Amino acid sequence: MLLPRVTWGVLAFAALLGISAGGDSEPENCRAHKPKVLLLSNSACYNKERRKAAIETWGSNLRHVDLVFSIGRSERCDDSVVESLPERVSIYQTGVEDIYRNNILKLLNVFSSMEGIASYDYIVKLDDDVYVDEDALFSSLLSSPRLRHYRGLFFTSRPTRDPSHKNFVSPRCMPLPVLPPFAYGAGYVLSGDLVGYVRANIGLLGGGLIRDRGGGGGGGECCDIDDVQVGLWMFAIGVVGANEGRFNGVLNCHSETIILFDVPPDLQRRIHEEGPGVCNRAVFEAIAGSAEGTERAAFRKILLGDMAGAREIFARSLEE
Repeated sequence: MLLPRVTWGVLAFAALLGISAGGDSEPENCRAHKPKVLLLSNSACYNKERRKAAIETWGSNLRHVDLVFSIGRSERCDDSVVESLPERVSIYQTGVEDIYRNNILKLLNVFSSMEGIASYDYIVKLDDDVYVDEDALFSSLLSSPRLRHYRGLFFTSRPTRDPSHKNFVSPRCMPLPVLPPFAYGAGYVLSGDLVGYVRANIGLLGGGLIRDRGGGGGGGECCDIDDVQVGLWMFAIGVVGANEGRFNGVLNCHSETIILFDVPPDLQRRIHEEGPGVCNRAVFEAIAGSAEGTERAAFRKILLGDMAGAREIFARSLEE
């Protein structure tokens, strides 16, 4: 049954009371099988080099998960997308115009229309410039809840009220002065039941997301920043997110990193060649090459295996 159309105030109140779209109990048979996992990579149709880097490196020999690149349409792209893809990798064409503000519409299109998506226990939403340790990610999901699971690197912030900013959030959509915590959009996990909830309520959730661009049909102004909007949905149904310290940006890379954000194609190839793991020598070389002053000197010590020397440099910098 679809949820009734309600205001954000009621949704927020419901979340605070723990009212949700389903029970908290998890049937025993949910854990009787290994999870079926979909990596859903949001990729602009013209980002062929990013997709190529992914399928030639960490996506070249997938054993546990399926990888789907969700692409839209653009005048910068051919009508057809013909790319050589390895086993367990595919491309899904949404037909949505490939612009930043349409990322949420691409996501909704996949959730509602992609054949077979309902069969997955977890959907891991990715950007197309991440590097993934497939084995470590799959292992982490073996012990994760199968129901009402929302995991990622969480942030909270104030809504951007400048209409000219790409992350503008209208007060009509989110009147509160702060956003609820949301998982960074470059990499987060949703259990299949939550994706099913979004799919079942697509009429309620989707309509209000389309900005009124003068073409009619929209539901007014509402939040079309994909990671923030997913966080709002989860907040509204009382889902408590789990912060994941193993999903990181390059500058916060560490030995247990599973998903690395903002990795250009050349660095993806260097990480793969250096192997094993995600945060290997190739990453530290890239950091050292771009860092300046104290950080540059310290990272060069790390590359040489001189951890004591690196700590000494950082300690001296704190005293200055």
